[in-house]
Amino acid sequence: MLSRVTLWRRRKRIKEIRSQMIANKCSFLDEESLELASSSISNSISSKGFPDNEARPINDCEYQFSHTIPDPDSNISKTTDEAECVPDFHEDQMWIDDNVKESDPWMNLTIEPVFQYPVMENQELFVNMTRDPVEKEIAAALVLLKVRHRISTKGMDDICKLLKILKTPNAPLNFSRIKRLFFRNSSPTLSSSISFICSACCDASTSSNHCNNINCSQHASYQSPPLQYFKLSILQQLREILACEQDLNFEHQKQPSLNSDLLNDIYDGDKYQHIIKNEIGNRFLTLVMNADGVQVSKDASLSLWIITFAINEIKRSERFKLKNIIIGGIVSCPSKPTRDHMRKIFAPIIQELLILERGETFEVKSLNENPFICLKTYLIACCADKPAQSLVQSISEPIGAYGCGRCEIQGITVPIKPNSKKKIRVFPLVTAHQQQPRLRTNETYDEFMKIYAQERFKDTNEMRDRLRGHIGPCSLRDLTYFDVGTSFLSDSLHNVYHGVMKRLFRLWFDKKYRTQPWSIRSKLKVISRFLTEVKYPSTSTRIPRHIEKYEKYKANEERSVLLFGFSAFCSALPLKYARHFLLLVVAIHIAESRSIQREQIKDISLMLNRFLQLFPILYSPRQNSQAVHSLHHIATSVLEYGALSNYSTFNFENILGLITSTVHSTRRHSCEIQNNLRLLRLASIELDHASFNRNLKQFINACQSSKRSVVLITMNESQTVHFRREDRNKAILMELQHLLRQHEIKLFKICYILTNRFTVMDYRSSGQKDDSCLLFLQAGKPCIGFIQNIIQVHRTELILRVCKVKIRDQICLNFDNNILSCPNIFYGTIDMQDNIIFIKANAILEKIVHVYHKQLKCYIFCRIPNLLECS
Repeated sequence: MLSRVTLWRRRKRIKEIRSQMIANKCSFLDEESLELASSSISNSISSKGFPDNEARPINDCEYQFSHTIPDPDSNISKTTDEAECVPDFHEDQMWIDDNVKESDPWMNLTIEPVFQYPVMENQELFVNMTRDPVEKEIAAALVLLKVRHRISTKGMDDICKLLKILKTPNAPLNFSRIKRLFFRNSSPTLSSSISFICSACCDASTSSNHCNNINCSQHASYQSPPLQYFKLSILQQLREILACEQDLNFEHQKQPSLNSDLLNDIYDGDKYQHIIKNEIGNRFLTLVMNADGVQVSKDASLSLWIITFAINEIKRSERFKLKNIIIGGIVSCPSKPTRDHMRKIFAPIIQELLILERGETFEVKSLNENPFICLKTYLIACCADKPAQSLVQSISEPIGAYGCGRCEIQGITVPIKPNSKKKIRVFPLVTAHQQQPRLRTNETYDEFMKIYAQERFKDTNEMRDRLRGHIGPCSLRDLTYFDVGTSFLSDSLHNVYHGVMKRLFRLWFDKKYRTQPWSIRSKLKVISRFLTEVKYPSTSTRIPRHIEKYEKYKANEERSVLLFGFSAFCSALPLKYARHFLLLVVAIHIAESRSIQREQIKDISLMLNRFLQLFPILYSPRQNSQAVHSLHHIATSVLEYGALSNYSTFNFENILGLITSTVHSTRRHSCEIQNNLRLLRLASIELDHASFNRNLKQFINACQSSKRSVVLITMNESQTVHFRREDRNKAILMELQHLLRQHEIKLFKICYILTNRFTVMDYRSSGQKDDSCLLFLQAGKPCIGFIQNIIQVHRTELILRVCKVKIRDQICLNFDNNILSCPNIFYGTIDMQDNIIFIKANAILEKIVHVYHKQLKCYIFCRIPNLLECS
């Protein structure tokens, strides 16, 4: 083993040689010149003839790639530090398979427009850049800041006073003035109705003191607090959204495309295509619903249940913004509602949805030629967590018999512990030779409701089995395109990340499983160290904390570990457990992808079925909970509604958090939410106007964004590229000046393109944020590379010097004569013989998550499946 001093000297020598590389005859900075410069560097490297034992990729990485793991008993010595940094491997363990097919690893790559999801969208046309903000613009900014930082009304009054003291032009006087500015030309409140649902008889009353039902025990006065129910007008909210939203698309409704190979959005799924076929020639709207409970504060005695809707025809990047979300109702209650309560809550919502199905005339801003059009509106799906779904669907609890909302699996009971009399119900897959449980549909529901109508007063286990878990009617059955089985979608947040992944963490690391063959508790610190080496773009929503804190993980952290940190666990787990885990990783990568081929849906089903077949064998049937069973229905959800990110509760829980953050009162929470929602929506619409003051808009977007890399631009407003932290390495500067035949160049360590941050590879060696790894186009072909130098030419032009990665293959799984690959995960090395190229900014596609795997002697690159809210 070479000493550290020797390695350091060799790396220093490589840098000196590279700094002397000079190419000839590059006269202009066009594409041809950059290609010539790139090839010249490659030729220079080849002519120098690096010794094989000196070739090293950047960041002290080994150069040679190996498909096999070094034998633990080999005579190659290892330092103590290296041994501590690498997880122990089982002998002959190889969790990455060779891809025996001769296929292009980029074959299934979906290429999107450059910077299609910046932190702040680029506005090209602005009016009167240098003017002071008008009063309404300042008011809109203050409203959005109020929500972002949870400022009370009194706090807003104080901020307005401060602005007046500082003599800020056009500052509003107080918060009342702010509300008058927005409510001047519109009604101050949404059309709504307030009712009180009795906790005893479940009847709705207009009185807050007593139940209107004369036969109820609480007719004289409420003995227990009623549920306070605010029903908001869906129609009115639809009118407001359609009149202001520009990104509405009806083009895909012209004709069905059932034979389309790609699923890019919810309208490519079978369910939407079925509606197009039935409604051919007619334009319509479709909704996805969520119902969930949330506490206003940790010490609050009341909880809020909020029913929200999203419009699928709005562009995906705009669909789940608060200004485009519809709130159907808000329920304030001291405890969780019952199924009878939920039916009463949904009754007026269903009535309004049935009216909307007949058609209403709307003013649609996006239809410039004829903005007034008759549209039918259909609810087609519901995505919620398991407890909320069981209430809406009116079936058994998820942990009970027939608790699955998608199929009629009964489950089995097993002891909680060996030799224990206490039992728990689990849901392993039914073996192939047994009768498979039916899927829930409208037809099976109607069949059971006939039995329910005749024998509903019987309360026996036999009756429960006959009804297959149905406890009562489901109000959503009356809707035209809502199926009470298949329209309840698989939720990635609660089922996959907070369900299956959380359970795997406990199995692997919990003390009580330390003697089990799957336990890797003894390698916890090593895995934690490995996970901290995973490099994420700085625009990632949430970078995972140390794995020791897995019990406190948010779903976003569990998602990041599953999708991008899987190699740490595959290296530490016994081989059969590692391969089993990879089935889940690859399946979810595909199911969350921004574009899915129909053939890949079969792969998802194949991998998840295999995962579920092996799960009770590897981890015991005791661990096969309802969340684990829910993986069985993911492929069907993807086939009918597209990728999981189109309807995940990630999107809706962001909205719930934003809504509840506006509440500061100790009572009448629903009224406060109702008023704040109206004000917030109007402020968001005002912010989106093209004439809105640009500097103020940038400030608000920076404050609202959870991305930490947003830069506030104070330079020339027309400039889209901004440079930070000049690199004063004179040797490299002289090299590039001669190479590019340009003397007016500077080197920087950071640059911003719009608001997307990019850094050089060696900018930060510590930490997990890295903006140097790119997916880009070279001659129309996708490539991955690391930014070595950020070059400013003539003060404005940007050129990136990139170290190109040699991609060897995708992650492949080989089982049962099936070879399945993941389109988002690649592994490869830096090829020192042909790796230096120059690219312009318009070649960049996106940033890549990456980690160097010391045992595999290669990089593992993970393309983020989608660039939406949860990413």
